[in-house]
Amino acid sequence: MSFDITKRNVFNRRIFVLYLFKGLLIFIILGRLVFLQIFSAKKYKTIARLNGIKILFKSPRRGTIVDKNGVLLASVKVSKAIIFTGNINSEEGVNIVRNVYKIIYKDNEKKIESSLKKVIRFARNNPYSEILVYKNLDSKEFQDVAFYLPSLSNIQMRDIYIRVYKFGYIFGHLIGYVKSASKNMIESTTSHILKKLYTSVSYSIGSFGVELAENQWLSGEYGLDGANVNRFGKVMSVDNIKNPIDGNNIHLSVEVGLQQKIAQEIGDKAGGVVVIDIHTGGILALYSSPSFDPNIFLLNDTFEEVDKIMKDPEKPFFNRCLAGLYAPGSTFKPCSAITAVRSGWNPNQKIMCTGSAYFGKREYHCWKKGGHGHVDLNTAIAQSCNIYFYTIGTKIDIDELYYDANQLGFDQAYNLGIGNSYKGCIPNRKWKREKLKEAWFPGDTINSTVGQGYNQVSVLQLAIYAARIASGKKVTPSIWKKFDKVNSIETYPHNESLTGTERFQNINIDDHFLQIARNGMYECVNENGSLRKYGEKYQDVQICAKTGTAQVVSMRIDADAMHGNKFASNGLFCGYAPYDNPKYAVGIIIEKGIWGAVSAAPVGMEVLAHAVRNKV
Repeated sequence: MSFDITKRNVFNRRIFVLYLFKGLLIFIILGRLVFLQIFSAKKYKTIARLNGIKILFKSPRRGTIVDKNGVLLASVKVSKAIIFTGNINSEEGVNIVRNVYKIIYKDNEKKIESSLKKVIRFARNNPYSEILVYKNLDSKEFQDVAFYLPSLSNIQMRDIYIRVYKFGYIFGHLIGYVKSASKNMIESTTSHILKKLYTSVSYSIGSFGVELAENQWLSGEYGLDGANVNRFGKVMSVDNIKNPIDGNNIHLSVEVGLQQKIAQEIGDKAGGVVVIDIHTGGILALYSSPSFDPNIFLLNDTFEEVDKIMKDPEKPFFNRCLAGLYAPGSTFKPCSAITAVRSGWNPNQKIMCTGSAYFGKREYHCWKKGGHGHVDLNTAIAQSCNIYFYTIGTKIDIDELYYDANQLGFDQAYNLGIGNSYKGCIPNRKWKREKLKEAWFPGDTINSTVGQGYNQVSVLQLAIYAARIASGKKVTPSIWKKFDKVNSIETYPHNESLTGTERFQNINIDDHFLQIARNGMYECVNENGSLRKYGEKYQDVQICAKTGTAQVVSMRIDADAMHGNKFASNGLFCGYAPYDNPKYAVGIIIEKGIWGAVSAAPVGMEVLAHAVRNKV
């Protein structure tokens, strides 16, 4: 009897567990149904709707980029385009696109096959769901294609926005460009909607310069249309889902006329020029040569042009103004002069220059073979006497020289937001000990005083250096003037509430010492200096300047022999104007320019004169 009771209890427990499990299962199913039908109804209703239609993204109008005077640098235009949405890797897809080109190019078989080849190459390298077949249709082309449209499967005609860079290569490094989403960007996203966006013709993203730095501000928000299509991919009707929101605008501190002048003056030479407004820190021009035309990145049929730029040994994509680092050469001498006088050196003391001199067991040479004779500090700056500054190098402390150089803007990185700005190197004992695991030697200081040795600076730093010598202020560069928010009265101005150099703090160098450098740079151009031949021509501009000739390797060969030599010296220039009320500062590098006075100075003089005379 007890056995039957026990057996019945076990059976009852099992029945209870089974019913409990069934009840729990029913509860879970009902809960899931409630979640799907009530709480997630909107989400899945949208998904179901999207599965029944073809999503078309509506591009916002990308914000404009203008110069300080409102001149358009980057804008958009509406273009009538032909878009293929099928499989270009199939024979059918290739034939459809070929037929489109036959309509456009008529009997020009060479053009038809060339265009088809480029589109196929583009499509196979990029996993896009939409392929831009042709853009900028004129009225005749539009009518011709529209006539045959019913027989062209997966072909759409619609308006798209095209980015336009009015000044092309003039602003290549500064403005940058937009391009389609990269293959990695497309493949890395897990969102179905984002993947469709990234693979659509409508999508573009900033990829360089200002376009990249402020992509979110400029882009706006994409809109959505739901297109009902038939089995051939033809759009039968379109429903608006979401309207696009246009991008916002940007005002830069640069000035078109000055940038054009620089491009004209520098020509086909490799180099870079930066011009700074000493009062505001605004960069008025930033030009790196050779440059590139950003408009070529807006096409899907310019592979040859892009490849050519990529393989160019002169490296057109390399921004020499920010990323290039060069020995400053004699442009560094004003800084060395400041350190010397701060350290107790008498600026009136004269040194005899015969063209060479021994310091320790090594013979050091002046650039002027016959020597300068007896020169004081002011004349040594103006005529760039190496022997005078080698002598100074035996008297000053390298850490003091480093301090002054840092105050004047060297050995610092400046974040302009448009690419890497390298800090370069102004060496001292600590740097050499940590970097090279070596002690500092007296000869290192001698080399540093003339801007050689381990010294490395950028073109941007040269311009800042000139601006700080001129003003005595910690002039800090910026390319931004104002950010305009579309459909709003909001603006986000670059801080221009202060006038003159009041916005900047004083550098920690007494003005008396800075005046030593100013006087020498003034005499260099306007009196008996190495640039005196320019003095009369630019007398109204009152230019103060210093040039430099920086060795790429240690060697003594004649200038004529340097032409075409891969180790030819670089030419440098830094200066400001006008002397009595400094407003503009410039830094210049001409790669393989040999003598700065011959290669960089003519550019610098013309640029400063243009800025002053035109009140840029």
